[in-house]
Formats: sequence, structure tokens, C-alpha cells
Amino acid sequence: MKVPITKSGNCITNNFYESSAIQIAYNQEQGDRDKPYAYTFKPSRNNNSSISISPVHIDGNTGLYRVMLKVEWVGFDTSNTDGTFDIYFQGDVWRYSVGAWSWSSGMSNYMINPLRTQQNLKNLVLSSESGSYNFNTTFNVLDADCYMLRLGMRSNYSNGMGTITVSDIQVMPEKYYTGGNEKLRAGEDYVACNNFIEI
Repeated sequence: MKVPITKSGNCITNNFYESSAIQIAYNQEQGDRDKPYAYTFKPSRNNNSSISISPVHIDGNTGLYRVMLKVEWVGFDTSNTDGTFDIYFQGDVWRYSVGAWSWSSGMSNYMINPLRTQQNLKNLVLSSESGSYNFNTTFNVLDADCYMLRLGMRSNYSNGMGTITVSDIQVMPEKYYTGGNEKLRAGEDYVACNNFIEI
């Protein structure tokens, strides 16, 4: 840590960041990252019922990111006999070289596998009639051609009654994340924590 702290306990740096204030997931409907929002998805009974939830402006910046979100569900079961029920995170990518959202193979949405690895959505929504779960994991952006990532969900052959809500979405560069036992992070020219209080 190279940020200087004086003998009187004062910290001197050009940049102070509140972690939640620099999150980069946007309200897709309002184009705003500062307004609370939630997306509720009631999948149809058909194959491939899907929703796009939230774009994340990576803007060509490679590196490690933190993604956090809350999932709440109610009313799912396997009663649809048209096919095998499934539900999972998916997502597309906006790349500079393509200039549009794309699902093409090899154009990976780096958020998706870490979220799926942390918790399988199908197992989650079938574990109880209703409940909630907080996702908190990291993902690594490896390609500077990536401009935006967009989170979404897909369901196959739901019962037509279950609903799932995604809320409290936050995505930020990992170096600014302060949670768990780590309350403050300092780099060469910044300090990040959850709250700064001026006295």
C-alpha cells in the first residue's frame, strides 16, 4: 500500500471511492446505474423462454471484476410434461469489432460461467417453493475487444407459474470491492471502502 497515512491518522490521496458508487451495471430500462431496479421473469411453458436483464459497460478494460446480485423465486416445479425443465443464466456480448450484440461462439460473456458455477439456478428454484439467494463471485475479462456484457436468463419448459426476480445487481472492478472481512482497499493512487464519513 503506497497511499500515505500521516502520524495524525490522515490519509492523503487524489481518489477516494465508495465501492457501491462505482458499480458499472446499468438499469437497462432507464439507462441509469444509480436507480434501484429489479427484473422479474415469469417463463412461459415453451422451450427457450428468455429475458435480458442488465448491461455492464466493460469498455475494453480487461482484468478481474466482482459481480453481486440477489435472486428470489416462487412457484417452480417440474409439472410441465412438454419437455424437461431447466433454467440458467446466459448472456450476450457487444464487441467493438462486431458493433452489435452477439451470441456467436467464441464471443464469451465472462460473467456467466462463474455465476453458474457458484449456484445452479435449476437446483436452486426446485429446492423449495420459494426462497432467495445472494450471488457473489468474480470473473476475468480477457479481451479488450469487449465493450459490454449483458446478463440474462433462459428457461425451458417451465410450469408457466413460477417467477424469478433478479435485483441488487452490482458489478465493479475487483480492486474496488470491499466486502466480507476486507473493509478497505488501497492502491498506489486510490482508497476504496464502503462508506466514507467526514467529521
